[in-house]
Amino acid sequence: MTSDLSSAVDEPTWFGRSGEPLFGILSTPSSGQVRGGIVIAPPVGFEARGAGLALRGLAVALAARGFIVLRFDYRGTGDSSGDFGTSAPDPQWMDDVASAVQFLREGGADSVSVVGMRLGATLAALAASQQPLHLTSLVLWDPCESGRSYLRELRALESLRRQNFNDGNDGSVETVEFRFPGSMATSLRSLSLSQSNPSSFAQRALVISRAQRPLSVPLNEHLSGGKTEFATTKEQEALLGVAPFFATSPSLTIELIATWLEEADETAHQSVALATTNEAVVEVDSGGGVILERAIKLGSRELFAIVTQPRNGGRGPWIVMLAGLHEDHKGPSRQWVQLSRRWARAGLRCVRLDVSGMGESHQHAGDPPLQSFNPVWIDDVNSAILALEPTDPSNCVYVGVCSGAFLALESALRSRARGVCVINPPIGTNYIHAITRLQMFPSATARRIAQPMKRLLDTHHWVGAGLWQEVSRILPRRWATDVMKAIKSNGTDIYVLGSLDDLSPYPRVPIVRSIEGRRIDHVKPYPFMFVPEMDHDMSVADGRDRAAHLLDEHIRTTYATASSNTSPPEDT
Repeated sequence: MTSDLSSAVDEPTWFGRSGEPLFGILSTPSSGQVRGGIVIAPPVGFEARGAGLALRGLAVALAARGFIVLRFDYRGTGDSSGDFGTSAPDPQWMDDVASAVQFLREGGADSVSVVGMRLGATLAALAASQQPLHLTSLVLWDPCESGRSYLRELRALESLRRQNFNDGNDGSVETVEFRFPGSMATSLRSLSLSQSNPSSFAQRALVISRAQRPLSVPLNEHLSGGKTEFATTKEQEALLGVAPFFATSPSLTIELIATWLEEADETAHQSVALATTNEAVVEVDSGGGVILERAIKLGSRELFAIVTQPRNGGRGPWIVMLAGLHEDHKGPSRQWVQLSRRWARAGLRCVRLDVSGMGESHQHAGDPPLQSFNPVWIDDVNSAILALEPTDPSNCVYVGVCSGAFLALESALRSRARGVCVINPPIGTNYIHAITRLQMFPSATARRIAQPMKRLLDTHHWVGAGLWQEVSRILPRRWATDVMKAIKSNGTDIYVLGSLDDLSPYPRVPIVRSIEGRRIDHVKPYPFMFVPEMDHDMSVADGRDRAAHLLDEHIRTTYATASSNTSPPEDT
């Protein structure tokens, strides 16, 4: 997905009530001329991952038309403060929509509109019904008819993905992305568009539903009125019905929304001066310890990152957190946010990084198309570390999952890092390393050789990894690098967590499973543990929680304890 980024200036900020700051990204017209403000209320969970780049594209399109646009995270989601399990969709998330509107108004935006997608649309409609938001326009983009229907859809996906799937006895609901505790699920089920008051939405409203899945007749009739218009889109399935990395830009829908909002808002250009801040206290523990977060840009390519550390600045190595191909700096199911704040409580300093074209880091002109194991990303990570630690880039511990594990290993190998912790490293690490080296070679011939190898990796990765394992036996050592052995020889600590799903391409064939299963007992010169409950994407809550616990225990024991012996924290 590409956008004309030159038409907007993005600025991260925290806002909202003290003690519970919300995180957002402001897109301001590069011309400096503002005609009004627009809040984008996002989906939640798996749908938020798929919609991220689309909502950024919408923000850029609206900024090009003179609007200042705020994308934000609800409490307990994204980079905002709070814990997901203790947040209440009703009323907290509706209050968060109102806080975003108020933030724009306090900065001088007289005219404010809201665009909500999926559950964000439901929350925006109910917030506008229950609070005096005085919106100019409201766009409900593929709204969820109710929180109950939203959970039902996600439970259906979960039951297709897993055998013997059941909700918890305590009323909790496990979805593709998050586990909703009983009280939170009850709060979510209470949300319903049929309880909204369309007459109080805004001066005008636009409802966009899927052409393949129109709104129910009762809800359509409820929302109908003189101020409500209706439209359909055929682009939602390609946006939310696929893995996030493969989501297709809903360009027609974005153009529809931007044009409609521009026509609806005839406000003259106005002076808007928002009180933005790129730093916030996201947590104060029971002992008075303060956790700070800063949104920064690193390196010559200005990569987006969030630094998490205690008030005294922290100690020990940087914990550098890298997400997989389908993720951004928040990590799988927000694990990087939770872990970085937990490690900051132990006195460590962490950085959550977006590589080029992912999350909030832009793809630059001349970069190759987004792809798995992109060699550009290795340079991204290393330039970011040099910006953090220009005198000692080895003073880092890399943490990565899946494709992020590949980046963590490559970066640890290059920088001779203190440590590397990887979850579900990709199959055929040595093969991927060889391909990446060829892709980065100055010789055009070498890069051409890499192309068929990369295609084999993308289409039949088990075959490619197996063939390379045999071919590498006769190749010179410089081309058949044992990545783990090379990293270990540099004095880097290695810690690996794996999924049993990754043992074999035929995990349900007993003989093959038995042969591959012997790898579990194979002695390695570093900790390597299989987590039985964990799937490759870390979307099953039990396995994800178990992996996070093991990783947390390792980081605290190895780095926080060692660091505290030489540099005691100031906060207690």
